[in-house]
Amino acid sequence: TNVFFKKTGFTELAERYGVDLVNLNASEAVVVQVENGLILDRVRVAKEALEADKIINLPNMKVHYATGVSLALKNMKGVLVGDEKRRFHEVGLDRAIADLNHTVRPHLNIVDCISCMERMGPRGGDVVDLDLIMAGGDSAEVDCVGCAIMGYGVSEVRHLEHYIDVNGLDPNGIAVVGAAIEAVRYPFKKVQLEGVVPEGLKIHNRDACSSCMNALLLSCGVLQGDLKERVDVYLGSSVEADDAPGIKVAFGNCCPEDMAVDKRIKGCPPYPFALRDCLSPYLK
Repeated sequence: TNVFFKKTGFTELAERYGVDLVNLNASEAVVVQVENGLILDRVRVAKEALEADKIINLPNMKVHYATGVSLALKNMKGVLVGDEKRRFHEVGLDRAIADLNHTVRPHLNIVDCISCMERMGPRGGDVVDLDLIMAGGDSAEVDCVGCAIMGYGVSEVRHLEHYIDVNGLDPNGIAVVGAAIEAVRYPFKKVQLEGVVPEGLKIHNRDACSSCMNALLLSCGVLQGDLKERVDVYLGSSVEADDAPGIKVAFGNCCPEDMAVDKRIKGCPPYPFALRDCLSPYLK
């Protein structure tokens, strides 16, 4: 963590202005009851986030493989501790993000739209320079404006859609000051990961959502080594396993529970490194 802070310049800034740097991943976790829970009853949050007088949320505008975009609501996952980030994937990422934002609310959101990312995220995408700063007090309103700038509809960002439904927010009633949305709109390239599926891995997709498919493609991108034997990966609620020889993997919570497979990776969508961990015995 100290190396990361130093490389990104935060150590120098902290020393200059006399502020403390805290790695929330290593913080003491506090269990908090979720308000208006869609899928969670409680969530483990860094103690500092609960004790702070004010929370200023500083997301970067980018496309995200699992959630469509990553803006203010998604960025609040940074207050989670330990395996809680992985658990969000296991129970259902979009609803869990909405639940988190009903429980820990920032007082101000400042979105870095100076240097953004399209085509892929949270890493591996293409840089887009908008030279723009976006700020607002309500995270969902900020995200609605951000989606409009990026060329995304609310229905393409399900955690935002869930949050809007629960809170009755009208995306058309948001007051925007400063530059008009039309003046800064830039349609971002959406998730594209062609050519990342390794030789020997066959994908069987039957009505899987884009989040699960994108998660699988990103997971393929982080596999280390070549497959020693054929692997068949199944996605979707109505997919059926075939009789081909090899390792059969069910990917995602929607995959039928009664389907005969060798490995089962849970998640909605699964955590991006779960496939690598599952297939490690079959990589050379």
